[in-house]
Amino acid sequence: MVSLLPLLHDLLPMIIPAEVHVARGAELISTEEKAERPPWYQRSRRRAEASGQSREQGRSVKAADPRSSSESIPEEYEPIQLLDHEEHRRPAAAVANKQEKAAGLSTVTEHASITSPADGPKVFRKDVMAGITDKMCISVLTVKPRSASAIRHYGEQDTVIYAATGDGVLLTSPSVSMVRGLKADIKGELPSREEELPRRIELGPGDFALIPAWTEHQIVNEHSDSDVSWVVVRNGSEPEHVDLDSWGGRAIEK
Repeated sequence: MVSLLPLLHDLLPMIIPAEVHVARGAELISTEEKAERPPWYQRSRRRAEASGQSREQGRSVKAADPRSSSESIPEEYEPIQLLDHEEHRRPAAAVANKQEKAAGLSTVTEHASITSPADGPKVFRKDVMAGITDKMCISVLTVKPRSASAIRHYGEQDTVIYAATGDGVLLTSPSVSMVRGLKADIKGELPSREEELPRRIELGPGDFALIPAWTEHQIVNEHSDSDVSWVVVRNGSEPEHVDLDSWGGRAIEK
């Protein structure tokens, strides 16, 4: 009889079909998650470039603190420009269209549309399917303009992301490997600036990404006038995530 139990487990769903669950968009509840301003790893001053002021150009190449807020960054600086470690960029045609659109805006007009610092960064999660099956859960993550999620990982859950609306950026763990880090510690060498920066992956509507378990990542909306909404599917009954205070840092208590 005991040997039949595994067989019953496979047969019961065919004999007694499970109920179909429907989640109505209007009934979903938004949960606000920890959010911060987009990281500014590299910046350039457009006005200085236009005027050819060498002193201002020298200042523009200095990297800002990755954890600094937008309030500490003058408005004349252009949005975040991360160094790329992997060629996960949007197609050239899409990038060209964005550049042509941006070319028609003056510096004043562009920065006038930036979300007010008083509003603060915002990230919201709607749990679409949670606690219904033990095999997966589904959420919708919305990142407001000029906002970023906390650096995080999803524990043991493998995650598939579908970019539904908006052009967003997925940052993943810095490229310095564990072996490289150990050798650097033994020899007393410091990793290079590029090795300390996270990998940048641009995702637009229709794109998918797989985030393996325990992979540290951050979701960023660099734009000043549109939301980024991603569908997040995880292989667990309930969504889990751990916010970190930095890349490779400590967990933030909720």
